[in-house]
Amino acid sequence: MATRYSARFEGVTLIERDAANVVSVSIERANAAPTISAATFSLIDPNGTAVIDAQTATIAGGVVSYTIGSTVLADEEYGQRWLVKFAVTIGGAVYTYYNDAAVCLARLSPPITHDDITARHGDIENLLPTGTTSTQAYIDAAWIEITGDLYSDAVPFWTLRTVSALRQPLILLALTLIFQRLFNAG
Repeated sequence: MATRYSARFEGVTLIERDAANVVSVSIERANAAPTISAATFSLIDPNGTAVIDAQTATIAGGVVSYTIGSTVLADEEYGQRWLVKFAVTIGGAVYTYYNDAAVCLARLSPPITHDDITARHGDIENLLPTGTTSTQAYIDAAWIEITGDLYSDAVPFWTLRTVSALRQPLILLALTLIFQRLFNAG
């Protein structure tokens, strides 16, 4: 039986049309990166056609990445149902990992920062676990969850340039994740 490795994508892969995009996946087992000897990247459109087919990907420890050129998707429509595919060779065996993707108008980022969380709950820094000085991990987790839900519900967020409408839900979900962590730790 082949070893089962974990492949971590940070949510749906958002690919900005008309811009260079670095797409990556982190591969590990038991919190350690395997030795990856080869890797390729493919980008598959909603019809199942490989727009990029088995091109050599970059390997850095357990992170495999590929840069999609700025002109590759110039004639493509915005939308979901795209797939990214990484084929990696570990110990002579080829492992294939897919992730959902969407071609988007702009690369979206969380519209909040640590300051927004502390503005909402002024004492939050005193409640964080020892050694934690930022709420960024919670913001990132909330962002991945919200964009994943939007993608699953086919909400066309990939046509937006700004995600200011997600500000309030993101603050509330990040705080929820923080307080769940505090509740479970204590």
